[in-house]
Amino acid sequence: MKNEFGKLNVPIHNLEVKWQKNPLIILKLARFLRKRRPHIIQTYCLNTNIFGGISGKLAKIPVIIHTELTKRDQAPTIMRRLRDHLLFPVNAILNHFSDSRVFGSKAVKENWVGRRNSDKYRIINPPFNYEKYIQSNERKEKSSKSCNGFKIGIVARLSVEKCHKDLIDAMLKVKRNIPKVKLLIIGTGPLEEQLRNYVRQLNLEDLVIFIGHKKNVFVELRTLDLFVLPSRSEGLGIAIIEAMAMGLPVVATNEGGIPEVVEDGITGSLVPSKNPALLADAIINLLLNPEKSKQMGERGRERAFKRFHPKQFAGKHEKLYKELYTKKLNKIRFRYKNRLRINNC
Repeated sequence: MKNEFGKLNVPIHNLEVKWQKNPLIILKLARFLRKRRPHIIQTYCLNTNIFGGISGKLAKIPVIIHTELTKRDQAPTIMRRLRDHLLFPVNAILNHFSDSRVFGSKAVKENWVGRRNSDKYRIINPPFNYEKYIQSNERKEKSSKSCNGFKIGIVARLSVEKCHKDLIDAMLKVKRNIPKVKLLIIGTGPLEEQLRNYVRQLNLEDLVIFIGHKKNVFVELRTLDLFVLPSRSEGLGIAIIEAMAMGLPVVATNEGGIPEVVEDGITGSLVPSKNPALLADAIINLLLNPEKSKQMGERGRERAFKRFHPKQFAGKHEKLYKELYTKKLNKIRFRYKNRLRINNC
């Protein structure tokens, strides 16, 4: 059955597990997989790769694909990063027995396996949400500087790796050079109260606005003049791709997979992480050069639709699924023929 966008509605099955990290989910998932008998199972990120990989093997699923979308060190707390390091050896064993490993970016791939290459490895960039993009309507044409001043925005979880504090610090310098400016912080997270207190300490309540969670961020992106993401660690940067799809110029850090999205000087500006002064300079430069910003936004939108459209994502996965399942089917047929020869001898 197709939805209003002409795509197939995919059924979602809830295993009704209260604690998602409970190892007993492996047995429950294995029973579910044995009953449904899928040809392929694809899992995403560390815990799911482990639980899903073991369940897939127990259920004898023909093809198992593990997927990494984030870097190894991207957990938001020290304790969670320590927990992840304890799980890495288990993950490595299961990866050895998987049929393929998909990485969300070149940076993620190199972070996990270095520069080693293998037929098992694939790099498939995640897409932006085209349905929400359509629902929000396209960003209306407007001059870079409106009568109400400039609007800068960040869409990110309010956690340590996103470095919101660096952006707030940068806004002090931005405000000195461009008095009419606002920063919209879109999202929620564990650092929200801490960041709100920091804004109050700097007397920036009139400049920094906490928007909170938005179901469709494209609606907010449509109102911005510039998008900023000062992360210290980023697998790729879906929020950046969404901003580019809306025709926004981008200022971001040259960390992780971000340089694979933002072409420095072409679709935006890249700066070192943890450097509020350089971050502020890049923001000021683009806000005071509206023609340059407009050209970057246009080129960014073209790049987002050409490289990160859902059709690209789906097409690459479809090709991978067919390739792996055909390969596994041929192996099964070869083994079956060999057994027949042995039995007939």
